[in-house]
Amino acid sequence: MQPQRNTIKSIQETDLTPEYKDQSERMGITSLRDFLYADIPQLRKHPEFTMLWYTELLKVLKAENLLDEFQARL
Repeated sequence: MQPQRNTIKSIQETDLTPEYKDQSERMGITSLRDFLYADIPQLRKHPEFTMLWYTELLKVLKAENLLDEFQARL
């Protein structure tokens, strides 16, 4: 499956809150592509990870029509 074009979108270009963007960047996530290819079990061990962060991640992936691709990678 080829990644969709909007996967290269920086999280700075999204409607996420500045706090969420900062938290994501501290976790090494700077683009939607990073979200798609993230090692979720590894991210869960990161001190910045919260279930609220993960829920918001799912919302943004859905809004960007990337949720199905993300779920297919799990």
